[in-house]
Amino acid sequence: KLTSYLEGNDYTGVDIICGSCDTYSLNKLKNELDQASDDDDREVELDEYEPVVVAMALKQFLLDLPQPVIDRDWVRPILADIKQNRGVSIDSLTELYHKLPPPHRFLLQGIIEFLAETDIDTYSLACCWGQSILRSTSETISHALNITETEMIRLYLENYETIFSSKPKKRKKKK
Repeated sequence: KLTSYLEGNDYTGVDIICGSCDTYSLNKLKNELDQASDDDDREVELDEYEPVVVAMALKQFLLDLPQPVIDRDWVRPILADIKQNRGVSIDSLTELYHKLPPPHRFLLQGIIEFLAETDIDTYSLACCWGQSILRSTSETISHALNITETEMIRLYLENYETIFSSKPKKRKKKK
């Protein structure tokens, strides 16, 4: 619902990257969204909020999830390939995508497709939204993504159509 609102308002501005908003508005929107999730008949009037508040609520929603969209533990081999300059294949990102539990896959696709449709370069998006998407379940504090993690998110942003529409390739069994 939040991404639909932002898309409907042609919100592709810089605020989506590093925007900030007043805590009162953000908390008010979060409370309204929480109440609406408990009451199916209740609608949240997103038009009452600036788009930056809606974007920050989306980012906060991802950070507040009990599990990250992508857990660092799931991607260690991919990150090792990037770090050692072996690059990462679209096939490995596709395979990871299909191995994600369905709710994680749905969230990843929705967020990546939304972000990729903005007018902002993918590296900036990966830097600013990456830690909302990729983190460890065991982390007690959030930390900035390192360059290899940022690169992985950037690759998802630049190749999302191929990744989300492809089936993972079958690996040949070793003898």
